[in-house]
Amino acid sequence: MMNKRLFISHASEDKHPFVRGLAEALKANNLDVWYDEYEIKPGVSIRESVDLGLASCDAGLIILSPNYFAKKWTIWELNGFVQKMMSGTAKLIPVSFGIKHEDLLKISPALSDIFSLNSEDGAITIAQKVRELLYPDKPVLIKTREILNSFGLVSPDYYDNWWLDRIEFLGNDNVQYIPWSFPRNPQKSNLTTKADSLAWACMRYSWISIAEANDFNQFTDPNYIFEYISKTPGVLSACKVNLEYLALYAPQLLFFDSPLKREFEEIYNKSKLDMERTIFSPDFKCELTYNGEAPTCNLIFALLDMNFGKYTPSNLLRHFVEGERFGPRPSNKDYWDILIELLSEKSKTYPIQVVNVLIEGFRSQYSALQLKKVFVAKEPSSLERVFSTAELIQQAVEEIITDRKITISTSSNVIAERICDLHLTREDFTEKSFRLTIPSHELKYKFRGITFMQSE
Repeated sequence: MMNKRLFISHASEDKHPFVRGLAEALKANNLDVWYDEYEIKPGVSIRESVDLGLASCDAGLIILSPNYFAKKWTIWELNGFVQKMMSGTAKLIPVSFGIKHEDLLKISPALSDIFSLNSEDGAITIAQKVRELLYPDKPVLIKTREILNSFGLVSPDYYDNWWLDRIEFLGNDNVQYIPWSFPRNPQKSNLTTKADSLAWACMRYSWISIAEANDFNQFTDPNYIFEYISKTPGVLSACKVNLEYLALYAPQLLFFDSPLKREFEEIYNKSKLDMERTIFSPDFKCELTYNGEAPTCNLIFALLDMNFGKYTPSNLLRHFVEGERFGPRPSNKDYWDILIELLSEKSKTYPIQVVNVLIEGFRSQYSALQLKKVFVAKEPSSLERVFSTAELIQQAVEEIITDRKITISTSSNVIAERICDLHLTREDFTEKSFRLTIPSHELKYKFRGITFMQSE
């Protein structure tokens, strides 16, 4: 095994509180460390010594701190490491020391994208992680099993097809479009070995499989969902670093009294502050809001807001059903599913004002409610007749409930009457065309959002 050299780049002010102890821990792990106190001797040119260290290193351990960014010398070293990283001749391993991720984002967005090790883990733990990163000497599957065991996920013998399924899943380009596939590693690091990546894929595969088997959606009892989060290996850790995705997959948790509710409220309040601090041009016009002004919070958390972030009901509904643009859907529920469940006993999952604004979203300038030819010709006048006739709507609702396997206790005739009470009119379906939306179960995730326009 070829010896690898590790260069420690740091501010001198950080030596005593942290760096000196870290250097000793790295040496104790038999790592070849370039550290100025070890290398720079009296009478030796500091610049030449540092240049030689940079040129010979295989990895740079960057101790990111407020002191680090205040010095020209350390920035010069950092620039050298970035060049080596870009050329593929060295790894860049950041360690956060007394600096928060949001502060690092302001200083260097590029560095903030490389999730760093944290000094709070202690010098010994960091040294072990660096050693494992530089010398992944254990077979991948052995190391992977160790990681999975640390999360409480039991894996089978190595010859089991269980591993092949998850390795194939690791190479799936469309994983990010699948509900309950959290994108960010709960370890908050992308400095991962093959074993780390495979262990992460195994856990994601497990999370998605359980969520699909239980048909988790926007109306699932939040008690069941939180039980899944708290008991499924690794999920709670992933949720805490992916709160936006959790709010997308299970918006009912925004109103559920769980340990995560406070964290939801904190990130919602932060989104409000971020929006207040954003300076918009005088001619700025927002198509998402009812008054054309900038929204007051992130759309993901708009249902928590007293004024729903100023978003229009139709945009709130679209996000509730379809999720983020170019991102995953919350579930395979389509607009009919959502409307039926909003008008059933399932609506009790949400506060009444949330239910009302989502129902109001169905009175937009187009309809995403698809009907088969047996019920209606593709003409607005015919649609208007169907949506005002309880018998016809009841027939359509019953077929949809059967086809989509919707489980509700509210009778179909009550649902039909409530849909008629919405008084959808010709204008709600537009004068010149009727929008047909592809049912979500036919989209296979990747192609969600495609629509066809059919003229009268």
